[in-house]
Amino acid sequence: MPLELYHMHLSQSERIVWLLEEMEISYELKVFYRDPVTALSPDELKALNPAGTAPYLRDTNVSPPVCLSESTAIAAYLLAVYGPQSESEARLDRAPGDPDYAAYLEWFHYANGSLQASLFRQMSLTLATGDPEHAGVRRGVARLDAQLRFVDERLARTGAWLAGERLSAADCMAVFSLTTMRGFYPLDLTLYPNILRWLRDVAGRPAYRRALEKGDNSMEPMIGPTVRKFTEFPGLKAVLEKF
Repeated sequence: MPLELYHMHLSQSERIVWLLEEMEISYELKVFYRDPVTALSPDELKALNPAGTAPYLRDTNVSPPVCLSESTAIAAYLLAVYGPQSESEARLDRAPGDPDYAAYLEWFHYANGSLQASLFRQMSLTLATGDPEHAGVRRGVARLDAQLRFVDERLARTGAWLAGERLSAADCMAVFSLTTMRGFYPLDLTLYPNILRWLRDVAGRPAYRRALEKGDNSMEPMIGPTVRKFTEFPGLKAVLEKF
């Protein structure tokens, strides 16, 4: 199969699995699992991708094959090369001239540029200190709250999706930070009703359900105000149990 996606279980590469399912294009999914103790990338994935991360895409429709890391780059490539070829077809990106074009660009890049980066910093600091009440951790929580309110207010304004009334790749890019990532960094979304509504809408999409079935062992969508912690990894258990 010409398109190959390398996905790691319980990782941000779920974004690309969902995107491909929404696009309804053929691809071969290769699933890898985290180290059972540390939860880090397995050696098998590091051997395939020089960056040692997922997602990783190989497109052998072209010669030489295209090989890409970075979820935003992969999403942009798939949308440009394999997306609808006419404006009359439904598309998951937005083109210049579309009234939602600027909003789409902002939210497509916001997921990795701001939201995921902030969550990862918080997770790293919490794991390093081992103390959710550490002063630095608490300052980061305040900054993260501001970002979550920003997302919640945006979804309140649209009443639908991040880029407007129609689903877009911006939603695919944001989903991991607000779902599966919370298993690594517990985050209570009770104060963000519009994010919770959006998560229910995401979970209601057949393509998202297929993505979890294929890439994450039919895992139940992690869409509640609080979600399970990934305490099955011994390297994380002691810290996660403090939350």
